[in-house]
Amino acid sequence: MFRSSYGLGRNIQQIVHPSKNNLSSLASPVAPLLNLSGYTTPASFLAQTDVAISQCVSLRSDLLSSVNSFDFDNSNNQTNETYPNLILNLHRLDSISNSICSVIDLAELIRNVHKSPEWREKANESFSVLYGFISELNTDVELYNAVRKIEEHGLHKFDYEESRMIKLLRTEFESDGIHLPDADRSDIVGLKNELMDLESEFQNNIISSRNIYSVPSKSLTALNFDPTVLSQLRSHLTPPPQPSETVLTTDNYFTSSILKYEPSPTLRSECYIQSHTVSSHNLPVLEDLRSLRHEIAGKLGFGSHADRTIADKMAGGRGNVIDFLEEQVLATEEGFKREMEVLAEKKYEREGTRDIMPWDIPYYVNICKEENTVSSMDYSEYLTVSNCLSGMKNVCSKVLGVDMVEEKVERGEGWCDTLIKYNFSSEGNHMGTLYLDLYPREDKYNHAAHFTVRCGCKFLDSSDSLTSQKPVVAIVANFGSSDSVYSNISHNEAETLFHEFGHAMHSIMSRTKFQHMSGTRGAVDFVETPSHIMEYFVRDWRSLREFAVRQDGKVIEEKDVKEAERIKGMFKNLEKRQQTLYSEYDQALFGPNVVDEVDSSVILEGLHGKYSMPFAKGTHWQSTFGHLNTYGAAYYAYPWAQGIAGNVFNEMSKVGLMNRESGAKLGSLLRPGGSKDPFQLVERALGYEWGGQKG
Repeated sequence: MFRSSYGLGRNIQQIVHPSKNNLSSLASPVAPLLNLSGYTTPASFLAQTDVAISQCVSLRSDLLSSVNSFDFDNSNNQTNETYPNLILNLHRLDSISNSICSVIDLAELIRNVHKSPEWREKANESFSVLYGFISELNTDVELYNAVRKIEEHGLHKFDYEESRMIKLLRTEFESDGIHLPDADRSDIVGLKNELMDLESEFQNNIISSRNIYSVPSKSLTALNFDPTVLSQLRSHLTPPPQPSETVLTTDNYFTSSILKYEPSPTLRSECYIQSHTVSSHNLPVLEDLRSLRHEIAGKLGFGSHADRTIADKMAGGRGNVIDFLEEQVLATEEGFKREMEVLAEKKYEREGTRDIMPWDIPYYVNICKEENTVSSMDYSEYLTVSNCLSGMKNVCSKVLGVDMVEEKVERGEGWCDTLIKYNFSSEGNHMGTLYLDLYPREDKYNHAAHFTVRCGCKFLDSSDSLTSQKPVVAIVANFGSSDSVYSNISHNEAETLFHEFGHAMHSIMSRTKFQHMSGTRGAVDFVETPSHIMEYFVRDWRSLREFAVRQDGKVIEEKDVKEAERIKGMFKNLEKRQQTLYSEYDQALFGPNVVDEVDSSVILEGLHGKYSMPFAKGTHWQSTFGHLNTYGAAYYAYPWAQGIAGNVFNEMSKVGLMNRESGAKLGSLLRPGGSKDPFQLVERALGYEWGGQKG
């Protein structure tokens, strides 16, 4: 029932100057961390953890005292006075959740991104304590009985959002085993604490894992990496490299470029294998994680972790997900075969063999696209972080009717030197705050993600009055090798930035009474929809022409954008099949039939055979795939939501895209957060009856 909302699982018209804060001065900060009261030193996390637990204990006591003392069955009390009492206690339940999430969600962000080991350590301790406390609350029989009593006597009085809230709380309690005998409930609390430790270990291993290796310098024929970076790496390799060797790492800075651009199959192979074996120590962690999730699901009456995860999603059940994925396979079958034959022919021309290996796909896809384009336009020449931020401001102002204004990051407020901060408002009313941490560094979360730090809601203050809480969110990414907002980024990076911005705007624009249903706190196969819609704004010329400008002032041309979209779609079936493979692997890993029988690598190799996708024996991509941790059994949500997003964007496009009429459709998805039925939200945005997701 009680849960945190942490992450989830692309000449400049308006110059955006990033504010920089000095971490060397963190010992005596002027502002608290993220400008949140109470967070002035690393030890603040433990103090705020105690405060949150104390608040929850007090709220729980007030709630139980109120519910237990009120005689709902007395006909004299069946008056209009009953409703305020019920609503007050509903908000008490939500405020318990909000008190915890206000600390644990911040801890989740900081333990993944802060430059200071001390801050990360204390945030991790806080997260661990509160995770255990959440497990205890979720098996609190007295709270559950209070929820049932409020639901029983309040449903006929509550409005839609209040009714949805109380039903959601009861369902979540029951899905956590509140109906089980005391001993079984106690077992589940212990198992969930073990699971939290495993999930943290899995994620920390991904962040810290890094292979360093050397290659003959002469094999690097197509790329010129930063010589300063290369020089610094030489001291990290033991034994020291030969003068004729270049030292590389499995950092994305090297890996993505080598796999895409380097002609040498030997070098590409080495790079691929190094990057796909970097976290071998995560393999036993993943097996333990699978087993523990399966055990918990079994105790709760589910056939598997996948069954438990999908039960309350739009898909409605694991069987529907499997059907959806099979439809995806059938829909891409012929196109996939044609596209793989094109790659095989291209490899034969250059290497004399048609056998496509995993490290061949990025390289030959890029070769085929370059040879088939009729435009010399390079997207990255038009895209920087700075002008992408300008593009996001355009979407806010012209489409959503929201002002996005950069603010200075005060000393002590940030967690790194390159943090950017924006405040959002509408008609002068503050809506929320966004922080952006966009560049790679050591010991930082190494994927792109949106983190919710505070949910928007109405919470109870110490006098039982409702107070407005504005959302605070963060976007974390790892773009390029430079931390300058004026450095060029790839089109894929721009899409990633806009994707995460879609999540951020879902949080910021959400208008719900309860934080438990705020923003992205809804069915995962729905909440990915706005983020996929937002990607279209960096692919459609009507949006791009307003911010995609080269340093010489040349605006990107419509014909070049259309050509880029044509080229982008050359291998759409291959790309879709890859995502479907990931989704089915996720289902197989956490499904009912394979736990303790087949290890994760055997499953992965088998699915590559089923999908006719090349596989390199001995590699274990799954050990570095963080979505198995955060999106376990729910990765299908990406292709699922992509289909919905495409339909909604088509309707937005029909009314002109960069206007408020288009924004009304998008806003209708964003504002309700998780407080409405997602099927109804999709149909409202589409303007017609929606028959559900198809392959």
